[in-house]
Amino acid sequence: MLVGRLRESDRRRAEFGSHDTVVRVAHLLVELVSTQETSATGEIAVRLSQEEIAGLVGASRESVARARGALRARNILTTGRRTITLLDPDAPRDLD
Repeated sequence: MLVGRLRESDRRRAEFGSHDTVVRVAHLLVELVSTQETSATGEIAVRLSQEEIAGLVGASRESVARARGALRARNILTTGRRTITLLDPDAPRDLD
């Protein structure tokens, strides 16, 4: 278990330096939805605040707000109070 955590930590640290906030937020959402159940419409909701997402991706809340806006503009997700609904779970993978 410890080796797995170290690998994940190293992967995230490398990601912080090589990707912008939009891509890091998108990758986080893909990770989180992989453990969620898909609704009948194919949408997957994640319940996190902007502050929580910022802490997980190593960015400011303002950067996360801009990243969410960019992903909304691309019709990848919709947002509500502490809720992000991923409309197409495969779309964030194409942002690399």
